[in-house]
Amino acid sequence: MKHKTLAITEAGTLAPYLHDYFDLSQAHSVSLKDEFAHNHVQQFIDIAGVMFLLLNTKAEIKLINRKGCEILGYKQEEILGINWIDTFVPEEQRAATQNVFRQIMHKELESVEYHENPVLTKDGKIRIIAWHNTILCDEQDEIIGTLSSGEDITDRKKAEADLLKRDEKMHSLLQLAQSLQQARSFDQVVQALLKEIRKVVGYKTAWIYLVDNKLEHVQLLTAAGNRENDLRQWANKFKIKGDDYLQQVIASKTPIVMEDAASDPRPNKNVVSQLQSRTIVTIPVFMANAQLGTIATGSFAEEGVHVPTKSELEYLEAMARHVSSVIERIQAQEERQRFIDKLHDSKERYRNLIEDSPNAIIVHREGRIIYANPASVKLVRAQNVEQLINLEVMNFVHPDYHKQVFERVKNIYSQTEPAPPMEEKFIRLDGSIIDVEVTGKIVIFEGKPASQVIIQDITARKFAEKSRQESDERYRLLVEQMPDGVYRSTPDGKFLEVNTALVKMLGYTNKEELLAMDIKKDLYFEISERNRALHALQKSGKEEIEVFRLRHKTGREVWVEEHGRVIQDESGKTIFHEGVLRDVTERRKAEREKEKLEAQVRRSQKLETIGTLAGGIAHDFNNILTPILGYADMALCNLTQPEQLHQDLLQIVKGANRAKKLVNQILTFSRQKEQERKPIYLPSVVKEALLLLRPSIPPFIEIQQNIDHTCDQVFADATQIHQIILNLCTNAFHAMEHSGGILNVELTQVQVSPSLVRMHSNLKAMDYVKLTLSDTGTGIQNTILDRIFEPFFTTKSTDKGTGLGLSVVHGIVKAHDGEILVQSTAGQGTTFQIYLPVMQNKLQSHSSHKDNIQTGTESILFIDDEDAVLDVVNRMLTKLGYSVTISNSSRNALKVFQQNPAKFDLVITDLTMPDLNGVELAKRIHNGRPDFPIILITGFGEDLNRDLLNNCGIKAVVGKPLMISDLAQLIREALTK
Repeated sequence: MKHKTLAITEAGTLAPYLHDYFDLSQAHSVSLKDEFAHNHVQQFIDIAGVMFLLLNTKAEIKLINRKGCEILGYKQEEILGINWIDTFVPEEQRAATQNVFRQIMHKELESVEYHENPVLTKDGKIRIIAWHNTILCDEQDEIIGTLSSGEDITDRKKAEADLLKRDEKMHSLLQLAQSLQQARSFDQVVQALLKEIRKVVGYKTAWIYLVDNKLEHVQLLTAAGNRENDLRQWANKFKIKGDDYLQQVIASKTPIVMEDAASDPRPNKNVVSQLQSRTIVTIPVFMANAQLGTIATGSFAEEGVHVPTKSELEYLEAMARHVSSVIERIQAQEERQRFIDKLHDSKERYRNLIEDSPNAIIVHREGRIIYANPASVKLVRAQNVEQLINLEVMNFVHPDYHKQVFERVKNIYSQTEPAPPMEEKFIRLDGSIIDVEVTGKIVIFEGKPASQVIIQDITARKFAEKSRQESDERYRLLVEQMPDGVYRSTPDGKFLEVNTALVKMLGYTNKEELLAMDIKKDLYFEISERNRALHALQKSGKEEIEVFRLRHKTGREVWVEEHGRVIQDESGKTIFHEGVLRDVTERRKAEREKEKLEAQVRRSQKLETIGTLAGGIAHDFNNILTPILGYADMALCNLTQPEQLHQDLLQIVKGANRAKKLVNQILTFSRQKEQERKPIYLPSVVKEALLLLRPSIPPFIEIQQNIDHTCDQVFADATQIHQIILNLCTNAFHAMEHSGGILNVELTQVQVSPSLVRMHSNLKAMDYVKLTLSDTGTGIQNTILDRIFEPFFTTKSTDKGTGLGLSVVHGIVKAHDGEILVQSTAGQGTTFQIYLPVMQNKLQSHSSHKDNIQTGTESILFIDDEDAVLDVVNRMLTKLGYSVTISNSSRNALKVFQQNPAKFDLVITDLTMPDLNGVELAKRIHNGRPDFPIILITGFGEDLNRDLLNNCGIKAVVGKPLMISDLAQLIREALTK
């Protein structure tokens, strides 16, 4: 692998800037040029859709882009400087990874350009990343680090695994069918079953229950796997009778999954406690329409809970269908063998056994029946045994099998060994035809040789075999009906099989067209794409995923994602290729649309972050204003003569109130201060605002109005709506003040469409009142359009704006659950569209009033961690006549209160404090004194839950800065409630 020398300066590359990253990581100061280089690199990689990672020789992270932070779940400042291997490589791989990295950094080992490996995210999850790596060197060709780009392929890997697993299931069922046909015992059946269960589902133990004819008793037939011995020992000690869980499986005739047996009320507790079962899956096994038993599998304590997926459960059901006929056959064979063996003991014992045999046993000599057991009567539907004696045996054999039966009888007399089982058609006395399996041998009956045949009704087994064949056919139909293209081809590029979906995907009429074509010449735009995919398949020997183009019949591009693999013979020679092709042309288009939406989300998140910052500034500012306004307010109360000092104090109050209005403006932007809202009709508000605005706008700017007076009410603050119109109209005036133009104001009620909702997630598919303000002015350059709502961002001179106008408008609209959209072209004007939701229910507006200053003599405990606020409020309360105890610690104040709660009549506390916040303090006081009144002071009007406040005894919430008249009124209201 070639090393990238950072000293080489190539047009369009970032090599020089990456070199600066390593130099600056050790420097104590950064020049303006260096800072530009850093910003240039960061901005460049932040727009990438993959992770970019820069490591030094110690594996410390020197640079990471936004996509990398998103994948890993960290903020950039949390990641920079930490060791990549110690933090993000899974623990079991760290030592090996560290060793490889060290060898690469010392040039002892060549680095690979591409590899895939797991990484740990902040929440502890594993993501699979596909890496492309470059070794970075300085001018002396010394390695100084690595630069890697990584794509998150976790979801793609999961899809590959699911497809492979589905294919494995289809092959497993075929292998299971072959294994079961060779099974000669129940243990062989369950071993073959477990082998396939382990391969596809992952369970390590399986067992089979049999049920009696009345479906009342079940018992273990056989078991295999990790818990085989435990299951067999348990079966010797217990016999399940009336078990709720198994009865439910038997009664419903459907599979049941017990996800966690330890907490499930249904199973027999002996099973759970002794075997420590966790997940148990039980599938009913049928013989024709009768239930034969159940197949069970699952996990135990050491394996944990493992609930099968829907496809895995369907796979287990398919296995059960294969097993039923085999169990029936083995049962019959074992039963038949037991009776045959006992026939050698004695004639009497022989007779007793065959009389009780469930299989039909007939003895004939010279073609006539001389003995038949009761099961034979039932099989041929006779009335009694006597009805069968002396009947011709061939009367029961279907004519199609006469020749074979004659030859078979002749061979029986010439051989000493029993004839192997033979399947034939059997005609019963009522004329019905059944499938039977017949075994024959020579016996001595009543002192003379005779032919004994054991006849087993295999109609149910035949039905099961037919069902299995139909199941296999369904699998073939499933492939044919798949929405994705499926193919099998020769190594030299000829299709062997294709499904209909592939024919349609590529635009052809029938399969024959594809089967006749040369894949290399007719389907690929570039033969290198096919060669690359085949080379990867041959090299890995397993399923690979490739994305490439194929040529549609019309000549257009069809982008496909292929899940393919190579099928080889025992010598390793490639027999054919097969795979699944998915059309991802639309997905590629959707990914480009997704990138546009992500850009919108990033802009929205940026504005929300700025809003949070504004709220914090406002909180501190209010703490500063509280003592300023408080002291000035009290000083004015103490002055009785209009002296110069009175005028000076009025100027202080005037200036502080201007600052208070600025705080309100900041809080409006940050959406942390709720204004007074009530149901209003926007047409009248807009008309009023334009009347007030008209005198301030020159006559060479024409104002056009198109206002729909039928618009429904909105729940809003009329003053803030005035502010929106004032700010936007002022901006429009500044854009047209040199050339003149038209200011158009429209107000309509609209139903927002689903397409607009998809583009702007803050909107909902409902009715909105839309306010549109457009001008014919200079417009806004596209390069700064995304920044116009940022606070203090402005292109105007200092005498025309502070940069807060549009940010305040944005904050007001968002606080009203609305949306603001802007369209502008430089030199062609600007249009703002404001959507405010129509009221669903009528609300009553609220108003407040303030009485004259009221005094009192009660005792008040006041808490605030700002000493300046503590002092001024203490003086206010003292001036109002109250006895005041102050504290700058909420924990100390709580102790003072608890020592003598009867001393105080009221508690006033700040909300934001470093130990106990105001709500928590109020809650603890309320727990001891539920009726005690509390007033809460807040620096920035948080959206506090009213029910929470009531439950804590908080009677009122007041915002900073405090005025003595407001505080006096609230105290009296709290004490008299």
